[in-house]
Amino acid sequence: MPSRMISVITPSLNSGTYLEEALRSVLAQQCSNFEHIVVDGGSTDATLDILRRYPHVKWLSEPDQGQSDAMNKGFALSTGEIVVYLNADDYFKPGAFEAVVAEMSGTSNFVMGQLEVLRLDGHGFVNDPMIELKDMLRWWQPNAYCYNPAAYFYTREIQELVGKFNVDDHLTMDYEFLIKARQITSFRKISTVLACFRLFPGTKTYQNSADEVVTFARFDKYLELVEGTEQKKIRAEKEAFFSRASVQ
Repeated sequence: MPSRMISVITPSLNSGTYLEEALRSVLAQQCSNFEHIVVDGGSTDATLDILRRYPHVKWLSEPDQGQSDAMNKGFALSTGEIVVYLNADDYFKPGAFEAVVAEMSGTSNFVMGQLEVLRLDGHGFVNDPMIELKDMLRWWQPNAYCYNPAAYFYTREIQELVGKFNVDDHLTMDYEFLIKARQITSFRKISTVLACFRLFPGTKTYQNSADEVVTFARFDKYLELVEGTEQKKIRAEKEAFFSRASVQ
C-alpha cells in the first residue's frame, strides 16, 4: 500500500541564509511521496534565487499579512493527507518522515516527536513536549508544549476542523493550534527528534521571549477546558511561578 503524501509547508520572508538547508532536509528524507510548498512574503534577499534552483518546490512570493497568513495560504495550496510546517530557518532531522509515517499507518492522526533547539552559543537542548491538555496549558513550564511545528505531523482533517491560523497572531499561532487540536484528538508521542529549531538572536521567538507573560495572557481563557480542581491548581502554580520570578 503506497504511503500517504506529506505536505511540507514553509512560510518565508528574507530567509535566504537558512532556506536552502531547510529545502535539502526535506529532500534528504527517505520518502518520495511529498510536496514542498513555500509561501514567501515578498523577499528582497536571495530567497527567490534559491527557490528557482529547486524545481520540485511549489512556491509563490507576494505581500502577505504575516506568518499566519502565509501558513493559511500554504495549506490551501496543499494536497497531501499529512501536513507539517517547516519554518524557513529550521530543518528536519534524517529519518523524520520515516518515523512519522510508521506511526501514521495505524490509528494515530497526530504524531508528535521531540525537537532539538539550537542556540547560537552552542548550548542547545531537546524539547520533549507534553501531550495532555492540562500540561500544555502550563506554558511557562519547560516542555509544556512543542516549541515548533516541525516536530508534529497530522492528517489534514485536523486542520480543517481547527480552522485557519489567526492572522492577527504573529507569535503564538502554533501554540493555539495545539490547544484546539488537542480538544478534538489525542496526540501520539514518539521518542524521536524530528527537527531542529534555531533560537537565535534576530529570530521572532527569541526577540519576544522577554514578553511571555503579555504574549500568553490571552490563553488564560482556555483554562476553562479543564475541570475545576485542576484549573485552580494551574492558576495557583502560575501565580506562584511569576511571583518568584519577579523577586529574583
